[in-house]
Amino acid sequence: MNQKFFLTVYFVCLIFLLPATTAHAVTEFICTHNKTGEDYATMQAWENAMTAVGNLTAADVKVFSHGGITGTVSDSASVTGQTSGATGTVIHATSTQILIDAIVGTFQSGEVVQVSAGNSVTISDAGDSPILTLELYNDDGPITTNIQVNGLTTNTVNYWKITAPVGERHNGTAGTGVVIDPTSSVLPIYFQDDGVIEWIEITDWTATNNGQGAIHIDSSITVDINNVIIHDWTHATFTIHGIVVGNATANVTVTNSLIYNGDGAGIRVSATGGNLNVYNSTVYNMPGVGILQQGGTYIAKNVISMNNSPDFSGTFDASSDNNISSDGTAAGADLDSGTTDASGNTGATVVDAGQNFNTSVKPTLDAGEVAWFNNDTDGTSSKITSVDSDTQLTLAESGVTGNSKAFSINKSAYYRAAADQFVSLTGGSEDFHLIAGADALNMGDDLSGTFTTDIDNTTRPIGGIWDVGIDESEFGASRLRRFIFIN
Repeated sequence: MNQKFFLTVYFVCLIFLLPATTAHAVTEFICTHNKTGEDYATMQAWENAMTAVGNLTAADVKVFSHGGITGTVSDSASVTGQTSGATGTVIHATSTQILIDAIVGTFQSGEVVQVSAGNSVTISDAGDSPILTLELYNDDGPITTNIQVNGLTTNTVNYWKITAPVGERHNGTAGTGVVIDPTSSVLPIYFQDDGVIEWIEITDWTATNNGQGAIHIDSSITVDINNVIIHDWTHATFTIHGIVVGNATANVTVTNSLIYNGDGAGIRVSATGGNLNVYNSTVYNMPGVGILQQGGTYIAKNVISMNNSPDFSGTFDASSDNNISSDGTAAGADLDSGTTDASGNTGATVVDAGQNFNTSVKPTLDAGEVAWFNNDTDGTSSKITSVDSDTQLTLAESGVTGNSKAFSINKSAYYRAAADQFVSLTGGSEDFHLIAGADALNMGDDLSGTFTTDIDNTTRPIGGIWDVGIDESEFGASRLRRFIFIN
């Protein structure tokens, strides 16, 4: 035995002698708004009450379950555990949960936590670290107010969450779930703390300044935006957008979100913006840019952006791919590019003597992925069905090829028609679920490491390959619309 052995034994023993730390689970503390028996009359009232916590990541703030309130347990009341003697300050008590801050001591599961005699709850657990969740309902029609979220110390474990519960969620079309329709000039949702925003619809909003967004993310935070619909807004003076990331150190991910018929851009990283990932989302009919990168790092995957001006604009991260545009701007790296030969390009045949398609294109097709031939001279495109040789391709559509045509080959599709993708583009009854034969079917990248459902909670993929856009289609034009939501 040598000295190294004794040192190893010493340090191993020392580790076992160190005091253990207690790890707490994380539980959502759920409050309600726009519901009969709601916890708060406005979204902002909820936010104002919760900011009394100060530091949401601290060990002295916990959420407890209980069996019901006896008497009155008001916000800001001091409470004492009748068994443990622990003390704290009530942030809020719902019919089944209580959030307590500034805890001194350790509350015990099963004990009475009391404000005063006759005013108490009996807790049924030892408490967990909280996520602050506001569930929005549709009981009283559209929500006409806004919310600005800031003032807490948060992180990616302890954060704010605005959502709609199962039964109040939209089915991927407007007017079928919780709606925020502000009656004054405000940013509907403004986040300066870490959080999650999901399952809501925002419409007919206006603003107080140029460049603002219906969902506006600022500060050095992480925010996930999932399954939201933003549509039909305008401003006589300002250019205002759907989603805006405006801080250089913000990290934002947008999934399964639909933006259409707006005023400015659909989803924008401003010149001072941070990191934005947009996955399986659809942007349509914006007078400005659909997917706009002005700063920061922007990744766009499995995105449909059509009938905008233009559909994509900016410098996108090299990992961006599998997108669709109605113009020639869909983000995605070229597999190949060139100019077709001066002869021999007829029907569905592409010939370019200067290429090596077996190296540049065939591996993509062999992997079961889709590759697109984009005729940049004529503004047409087609899927590639086969690589016939180093210098020849066969396309799925005739009339796209031609002699002496500049082209690019990409996993993203250019020059496609919106009418060939969606169930309905009729104003007031838009439906951006995919129809049978849509280009977006089975051409997406597998993003199951990030999420696994679509805008109406259908599991992705169906058939082994992801669809592009908000919808994972089951039946194309004859698809059964799912009104059963799986939580």
